Amino acid sequence: MRITDGVKLSGLFLVIGITCAWMDGGIGNVIHLIKRLYVYHGLPKTSFYVLAYLATVAGLVSLYASRSALLRHLSYLISFLSISLFLSYKNINGYGYTFHDAQTALSNLFFAGEALRTFYPHCIWPVIIAFSFVSAVEIMHKTFLPKLNPAFALVALFSIFPVYGINERTQGGISLFPIMYEVPVLTYTAFFDAPPRVERREPSFDPCGQALAKHLIFIVDESIRGDMLSINGYEINTTPFWASVSEKARNFGVASSCTNCSSTTNTILVTGIDINQLPDTGYETLKQPSLFQYAQRAGYKTFFLDGPNSRGRPRDYLGESDIRAIDSYRCVKREYSGIENYRIDYKMIELVEEIINSQESSFIYMIKYGCHFSYENDYPHEYKHFSPTISEVEHIDLQSVLNSYYNALLWSVDGFFERLIPVLQDKDVLVIYTSDHGQSIEEYRTMPATHCLGKNAPGSQASVPFILFPMNERITTSLDEMTSDTFDHNYGKVSHFQIFPTLLVIMGYPPAEVSDRYGATIFDELPAERMFITGSLYGKGDFQVKKF
Repeated sequence: MRITDGVKLSGLFLVIGITCAWMDGGIGNVIHLIKRLYVYHGLPKTSFYVLAYLATVAGLVSLYASRSALLRHLSYLISFLSISLFLSYKNINGYGYTFHDAQTALSNLFFAGEALRTFYPHCIWPVIIAFSFVSAVEIMHKTFLPKLNPAFALVALFSIFPVYGINERTQGGISLFPIMYEVPVLTYTAFFDAPPRVERREPSFDPCGQALAKHLIFIVDESIRGDMLSINGYEINTTPFWASVSEKARNFGVASSCTNCSSTTNTILVTGIDINQLPDTGYETLKQPSLFQYAQRAGYKTFFLDGPNSRGRPRDYLGESDIRAIDSYRCVKREYSGIENYRIDYKMIELVEEIINSQESSFIYMIKYGCHFSYENDYPHEYKHFSPTISEVEHIDLQSVLNSYYNALLWSVDGFFERLIPVLQDKDVLVIYTSDHGQSIEEYRTMPATHCLGKNAPGSQASVPFILFPMNERITTSLDEMTSDTFDHNYGKVSHFQIFPTLLVIMGYPPAEVSDRYGATIFDELPAERMFITGSLYGKGDFQVKKF
């Protein structure tokens, strides 16, 4: 190889290294990580990381300068997709594509089309940048780069192993490598990082008394901001029906969700894991008895009504032993193929009526479709009370986003209960209502991701409602007796972490044993401070405990 060829390849090495560092937050990020590694892990591990990083850049040089058109074009494709994906995520969440984001995306692939429709404006520049980068590399190859023997591509192949090893060992905690390596390796690591599937333990105690109601309906809504409901003091009238029945409802005000993401929240709601057990490095969320097991032991027939899921089977956080504890699983979006998204929740009202009328007792776990961003598909257009909405403006601004969300709340929350309550009126039913997480709407311009942020999530992503609705006088009287000493004190202090033990007490399990095993219920005096979790429940990659 001539000296001039070496200079050209060295120049390409520098260009790729600087460009990759810029795309991933700047050279300062890389330097900061190196310093942190040196302080906490010493020189050997720091040196290994630096050498691995340099090897990946050298690997990219070996591919981009290869004589083999097949290798080059394959590397261009991977580079284009990786850069487009990473920078799109960075536009949406503010930090890029991490292990947590990979896990979230892989477990919610049925929302891919909706996500693309919602966020495509934030993907345009990333795609342009990715295409420009690949085009520039190809122009350099055609004009002045030396043509390397395809055998040099082994550098690219072998440099994958340290990148994978570091990501696997740290579960994405150290993932700062060139994006063309980082994105595929993180995705691969997340895809094969399946938690162990184990049998759940049986409930360790039995009910000691009569359940509060023959039928329990636990409704977990989607993306409902507790502080944006007018029943909780919001200035915009988003819940007029709720206001008309407020004397019958037992509203605990704005609650804190346990996490800011659907799958992790439902995992905690179903298993009763306490915040003091997180991160769950021992996989207790997969071993503890589930809500369905306790419901069955209390004599309830168990039903799972799944609104947004279209796969035809329960989510990944439910294993085989969970499915055995569910007497009937209804995947509404799949069962009623072609149904409009905003009709899914209303269809579930029909299923609830069918269950209540045909069963002596039932526990219904309902996951609503709710209010997915961009909210315009979450309500019928004739139900538009607030305007202009996202679909009516040329350039989306905060007010149009809020108007679309208000309309979605009116339909999905207020309108839903206006239809549900008459169906259940005077029956032996207790409705327990919350949402999986909130929404960060005010930050739309700077942070379009409304929830599931693995890092630096605002408290609005954990702002949810918590309301109990007893449907007959007997249940109302009993519930008021149980909360007589604590209701006023606990208003605005409830957290998702209290819902599981509360449900067990409602099912007739002994309060003392429940509190000893699972923590406080809404029938106990609750502390003012509340926390929520972002990132992986298992402490992999991003994991933060945030004050609400």
